[in-house]
Amino acid sequence: MRHTGNASTIRDALEEAFTHLDIRARVRESLLPYLWGELMGPLIGKVSRVRLVRGETLYVDAETPSWATTLSMQSQDLIRKINSYFGEKVISEIHVSGKGFAPTAARRQRKREPAPREEELEAVELPSAQVSSLRAQWQAVSDAHLRRLLEMTSVRRAKLEVWRLEHGWKRCAACNSVFRARGKTCQQCRKTSNKEKTTWRDTRES
Repeated sequence: MRHTGNASTIRDALEEAFTHLDIRARVRESLLPYLWGELMGPLIGKVSRVRLVRGETLYVDAETPSWATTLSMQSQDLIRKINSYFGEKVISEIHVSGKGFAPTAARRQRKREPAPREEELEAVELPSAQVSSLRAQWQAVSDAHLRRLLEMTSVRRAKLEVWRLEHGWKRCAACNSVFRARGKTCQQCRKTSNKEKTTWRDTRES
């Protein structure tokens, strides 16, 4: 009986934490840019990009003003496709810009880094035990939609990690994360190590 009580307590705590942190919205925000082409088809996926999700409003950049006009006219159909995919109302409004794709620093960085096509990522096969483990970590989440999103995100990240390791990336010797650079440790671990060395040296000299 005590075990059941503990499980219930953990489940309640997780639900409360997810609600407080608005995890559901954050997962959708991270997934929509990747799912955009799949949901809208290859043509729309090629001429438009998800720029931002804020609450129930989706901001999309179109390649040209004419495409922006076309997507704006189809916005209700696009909204229905998105909400149907997630099984609930997640988007109520779409704003489309026709100024093209903004060359943000993050996007420039992604262009420099090799990235898998969707079909390549789908083709990555994870061991069944790993998939079961990734899904099992979210079993305490009673909300079926949220649980499905969290499972999807975990599996996708694991597949991306496998793809990267097969394409020249390596594991950090310090934190075990996957990175693409020279050396044995990732940039964040090198920064932390250098900071600790500086602090130790300053303490020793003082």
